[in-house]
Amino acid sequence: MRVITILLLLLVTAGGPGPDRDASLLRLLRTAERHYIQVGDPTDVRSLATRLEFDRGRIFEFVRNEIAYEPYEGVLRGASGTLFARSGNAIDQSLLLFALLEAGGERARIVQGPIPDEGAAKLLEMFLAGQSGSKLPERKRAAEKVVRELGVDREALDALLFERENDDSTLIDEVLEGSDREASRLQRLLGDRLASGTLDAPRQHYWVQVFDEGWKDLDPTGIEFDRKGAGSLGDRDLASLQRFVKFTLILERSVGEKTDSVPLLDVTLPLESVAWKAVDLVIHPEAGELPEPKEFSALSEQERLEAIKKASVFRPGLRVEGRPYGGSPFGLDGRTFDVAKDGRIASAKDLGKGIGGLLGGMGGGGEKKGPKSKLERLILEVEITEVGSKGQVHRRALLARGSDEWPLLHASFLIETHPLPEGERDRRALGVLVENREVIEDLLGGEPGEADIHLHSEVSALLLRFSDLRRRILARQVAREKGDLKFFRERPGLIVETRQLVLDAEGGAVRLRHSIDIMENAVAFVSASGKRAPEAVLRLGVADTALESLLLVRSDPSDSAPSAWNLLQRARLHGGDRRLEDVEGKLRLAWGADAWWSVDPLTGACVGRVPSGAGQAMVEYAWNVAGKVCDVSMFLGMYTASGKAGETAKDVDKLVGNMCALHGGTGARDVAGGHIAEIKDALWKHTMSALAGMGGE
Repeated sequence: MRVITILLLLLVTAGGPGPDRDASLLRLLRTAERHYIQVGDPTDVRSLATRLEFDRGRIFEFVRNEIAYEPYEGVLRGASGTLFARSGNAIDQSLLLFALLEAGGERARIVQGPIPDEGAAKLLEMFLAGQSGSKLPERKRAAEKVVRELGVDREALDALLFERENDDSTLIDEVLEGSDREASRLQRLLGDRLASGTLDAPRQHYWVQVFDEGWKDLDPTGIEFDRKGAGSLGDRDLASLQRFVKFTLILERSVGEKTDSVPLLDVTLPLESVAWKAVDLVIHPEAGELPEPKEFSALSEQERLEAIKKASVFRPGLRVEGRPYGGSPFGLDGRTFDVAKDGRIASAKDLGKGIGGLLGGMGGGGEKKGPKSKLERLILEVEITEVGSKGQVHRRALLARGSDEWPLLHASFLIETHPLPEGERDRRALGVLVENREVIEDLLGGEPGEADIHLHSEVSALLLRFSDLRRRILARQVAREKGDLKFFRERPGLIVETRQLVLDAEGGAVRLRHSIDIMENAVAFVSASGKRAPEAVLRLGVADTALESLLLVRSDPSDSAPSAWNLLQRARLHGGDRRLEDVEGKLRLAWGADAWWSVDPLTGACVGRVPSGAGQAMVEYAWNVAGKVCDVSMFLGMYTASGKAGETAKDVDKLVGNMCALHGGTGARDVAGGHIAEIKDALWKHTMSALAGMGGE
């Protein structure tokens, strides 16, 4: 009831329903846009250089005083990521300093050289004495400026912010209460299997030199040592320190007794280009495979199921910050297809000697005779390379022959290189609304325009909430140690949110399977003396698994995929046989076959797992990306008869996603019904909450 009371109060102070209220909604959107622009992009290096007036002294002081040192290896964040995190190792600090100096036209270079034991020890002392993540930030009050601009009641705005804060705090308390008990139990069962060690001191150091009647050293760490013999860092040297993320989609098919693996999508990108960016994998039916939205919405549940089952050709695509990477279309019979320059599919690719053929009437050319192929599995592989070596390949089965999954899927990735800064979740929420402001205004006015809705111009709101809550859990965990524990990222983190269509042919039902998959959650904890604390890493990993479970339940009560946490708790409470074994270098602790704890004995990294299945570069085929992400989300919503924004619409991306149903196609009105009124109500809560949560003036 409290939410309804607050919303009504906001609506009353904003002018109530009708034309005045619509005008206040437009004012709300324009206020959000102004504040979003004023805050600026926290990763914009050139903007910072401008504010520092390109002054060498001020730039150096900023990096030295505002960027904390962390002792990880290689390039993890780059220049913009280091500015975003406000921390970095010597090479990342140097990349930021170099970029700031170069923005002002300075002649500069990055140099490297061995660092003696005394200098390395001072670097570690500097990190261990720092303040990163030492306390949970206090809740900020809403800015007076926002209150004045919107003409809303100050107490109502504070109450709205307090309510969200209270919800988040309650969720964190639930996570910690459950995970503390489970983590203690795991530690007892693992015994001395977790490794112990100390933080490694760096052997190589990096800094910047500027030319001023000779090369002058600028080292933001301030460590003094003999720098003779230092050399300039070349492109090849820098490349050896960088990390890359590789996305591969593989079709496994069989022909007779022969099995073949075909890469449908193979994209490798620098870590810096995908960290904290919107990365989406979409698999959707080829044009003409499904009825138009208006026709589809008019079908009965059984008729929808039959229409979906008739779709046989699908196309994958990866979208990174709006840039499309197209993949090869494939059929449910295991065939793959060529793509013409205009993006249309052409002939089916042969398999072996004359295997395959053309779909009837698609591209012309008739049918080739040969043994039929069968689709066995559709596999997604994601790999983040380590410095100087391959990384762990995360392999997931998206589709398997005989399973109930269907190749209509939207997977959103969050690749972390540091904890999400405070207020960033709200800034990005405003960004989504601002980017779609003109479209939203058209919808509110009852006249949908021609512009495309940018549904996923940002990282998934659910994943951002996961990251924001995880930062606070992390801070709470460190605070418990009273300053005796420090943390930092050694490697990138990787989390995936997936929405996939699921068919129940026997029951004649169509539903949506929504899941979060923690692929990497690497955080290092060390004591004040520099000794590693893998047991603290394990506690955070257990909390991660509890958090993903609770977030799914709260955001999507209709979720049909039991979480690893629930399966583990159920198996243990029902008295399953406990098994502890080594599997490919990881400790696997299970009470049954449905789920298990996977623990890295070297680091303590822990996550709950469920069974999910265990190339050559692809040409970038033409992919008509306009509206595709929006279309798939709209179809997924219609498949589950969720054409309205209800209790589950608590995040901005869901709000904007519901607008897709209004904006996509000539049958928008028929599909959406009274959707606009619900969007107007939801806009107040989402936008006001984001504005208030950013805090400050």
